[in-house]
Amino acid sequence: MTRSLDVTSPLRIGMLFLLVFGLVTSFRDESFAATIDAAKHTGIGTANYKKGNLEAAITEYRKAIESDPNYADAYFNLGNAYLTQGNLESAIAAYQNVIRINPQDSDAYVNLGNAYASQGNFEAAITECQKAIHINPGHANAHFNLGNAYSKLGNLGKAITEYQKAIHIDHEYVDAHFNLGNTYTKLGNLDKAITKYQEAIRIDAKYLSAYDGLANVYVKKRKLLDATAEYRKAIEINPRYADAYYNLGEIYFNQGNLNEAVKQYQKAIEINSNYPRAHYNLGRIYQNLDNQKLTISEYKKAIELDPKFTDAHYNL
Repeated sequence: MTRSLDVTSPLRIGMLFLLVFGLVTSFRDESFAATIDAAKHTGIGTANYKKGNLEAAITEYRKAIESDPNYADAYFNLGNAYLTQGNLESAIAAYQNVIRINPQDSDAYVNLGNAYASQGNFEAAITECQKAIHINPGHANAHFNLGNAYSKLGNLGKAITEYQKAIHIDHEYVDAHFNLGNTYTKLGNLDKAITKYQEAIRIDAKYLSAYDGLANVYVKKRKLLDATAEYRKAIEINPRYADAYYNLGEIYFNQGNLNEAVKQYQKAIEINSNYPRAHYNLGRIYQNLDNQKLTISEYKKAIELDPKFTDAHYNL
């Protein structure tokens, strides 16, 4: 799996104002008061966002904008809340307002690109990331997201270049190392893929997807003992990691160790009941063992979970 596009600066907290004591004059700066009020509502919105109360956060960000229609941070956080909700059109509009207020806000271009990417509009995502990089060439997230967009469009060479740029800026950018591993795997450059997955694990020893990626490469290289070891490391980190059990089942199945394969598939299903492929493979095993009753049962379960599962229909 490819790590998703990074949302840059997910929260911007309302500005804190230091009150300087001095003479009281005969006028009051209403715009300053409005900005203070906007900052207050933005701060409350941020507190709600962190708690997962997105609707309450959105309400507060909108109050901030009512107080000060040019308060960019409120629009930015509003865009992030909408993006988290999956309300992409509203997120896009919010980020565009940030850019209207401050055309040099590179983070806003990156997150606008994220919203376009979530719509499947990777060309637009590329354009926005490039704008961010033009403003701030050292924006690691912009390079990373640009790499992801190129990868989605199948331009793996450019994807590699952008991931490498992100890593050059931030040597510990774990997702960039991981996605480089994925890209090298796609290109068949398995030794480089191994190096990048190992680097991701060095940075974050609990990065489960990196163990998966590393194990999958070992499977491709027919190093099944090494692959098994990596899946078991993932399970040690997260005993409820269903995919690792499933992949262990695949190794044992292909080795002809059917009893152990059954145990692993059953464990995957115990953790994730919505696992049609695991039921299908159990059906194949029981078919090999001439257990017609269990064979039919597992194929039916696979079809129940995925009615378009062609192979399960065919075998049934």
